[in-house]
Amino acid sequence: MEIVSILAWIVHTALLIAFYVLWARIILDFVRQLRHDWRPKGFWLYVSVWLLRLTDPPLRFVRRFVKPVRIGGAMLDIAMLVLLLALLLLMTIVGPLR
Repeated sequence: MEIVSILAWIVHTALLIAFYVLWARIILDFVRQLRHDWRPKGFWLYVSVWLLRLTDPPLRFVRRFVKPVRIGGAMLDIAMLVLLLALLLLMTIVGPLR
């Protein structure tokens, strides 16, 4: 039972890190949408590049199955929301095993 608990803790921690990284990507996307003239420089350039590198592959995977929702003349990409909910669901499943 000790091994299961350790593995569950490792998986839960990895999911939690992925959850926080995805939230950082959401904040980065909001900043880029609200301030079109903003370009990251120095340290923030490295942070934004790594955030995009870490979050783009899972988002591309989810976008293959979840298409954007049309709301009037605009399209709403819900892949980020689906990915966040999937991470929360997995953390809820793995959490009690710790």
